[in-house]
Amino acid sequence: MEAKLMDRIKEQLVRHEGLRLKPYRCTAGKLTIGIGRNLDDSGISQSEAHIMLINDIMNCEKQLQAKIPDIYDGLDEVRKSVLLNMCISIPQSCKWIVSDFVRALLCGNPATSVSMACLASRTLWLL
Repeated sequence: MEAKLMDRIKEQLVRHEGLRLKPYRCTAGKLTIGIGRNLDDSGISQSEAHIMLINDIMNCEKQLQAKIPDIYDGLDEVRKSVLLNMCISIPQSCKWIVSDFVRALLCGNPATSVSMACLASRTLWLL
């Protein structure tokens, strides 16, 4: 496809469909997002899913670096991975991660960390 045609159709579709960043039901009742992407019939591609995942990981890391920079930046790759995984898998956990509770878990003494880890595992099941 020629670039000129691509630009033209993109401009038309943005104007006609609009840009919606959250899913909604179109006039035909189909779950839709973006610029007329019919999720019910088309879904997303594997590459789109990976792009979204990369964006989610980067957004979670920005949140953690903004909220607990001294703690997050001092963690090894395994512990960062755990926090990022929690942040994405359990969206409510991002607030929980930056709490005093988790700060103590990440920086506290071993005895405190063990008891907090037990409590944390029970708490996560309740989310």
